Parts: sequence; C-alpha cells; structure tokens
Amino acid sequence: MPPTSIDDDVLRRLERVFSTVPVMEHSLVGTGWFGEDVLWLAPEDDGPFRSLTDAVPRELPAYPPFDGQFADVVPHLTTADRRPLDQMQSAERLVLRQLSIRCLARELSLVVRHDSSGRWTRSASFALGSASAK
Repeated sequence: MPPTSIDDDVLRRLERVFSTVPVMEHSLVGTGWFGEDVLWLAPEDDGPFRSLTDAVPRELPAYPPFDGQFADVVPHLTTADRRPLDQMQSAERLVLRQLSIRCLARELSLVVRHDSSGRWTRSASFALGSASAK
C-alpha cells in the first residue's frame, strides 16, 4: 500500500482486525535466508502469524501482502538486510547460539518504506487482543 493511501479509514480497519487477534506467545527457533540478502529468525509455529497475515487482505483486499509478489509469505523476524555476506553469516552464528528465544507479541507496527532513501519508519502501532480486553 502506498504510504499516501494510509488514511484514518485504513488505520481504523487495521485496528479492528488486530484487536481481534490475541497476544501471541511464541519462540524463535531457527534462522533462514532470502537468497544472500536477508537473514531472518523463524518462529517455531508460524500458523498464528500466517493467520494474521491472511486477515489483513480480507479487510483490505486491494492490498495483498508485499503487493502480491510472493505466493507464500514466510513469517519471520528480519535480523540482517543487505549487509556484507560475511557480516550476516557472523551474525547468524552468534544468533544460533542464543536460540530458542521466547517472545510475546503484544502489538504490531505499521511500517512504511520511503522510496527516496529506502528507509523504513513506523507509521502506527496496534495493540493485539484489545477487543477481548473490552
């Protein structure tokens, strides 16, 4: 979704979706790679994350994840992105010694990429499970 399309209506709709998703306990248990460009951590059970990813285009069908570029969206936590390969491999070795990492996801952040700089910034955040708390 282009950042210019993120308006109050979109934010309300996302908040409605995320408020129905419970807080998620999970463990990060392994690493993975997208080519040699991106190192990431994998959750032990990616089902809740896949469900969450699938919920957004049900609410906003014009905006599939990653603009529909990928047939399968892989739930992950990016650890290193487009850095020298030897540095990312070194980071992977360090991270592997720390696994498994237990986590609690309480909120989601909406991040937008600025094409001119390639930087990502947080545009909004949403509490998980707030509908069940009401």
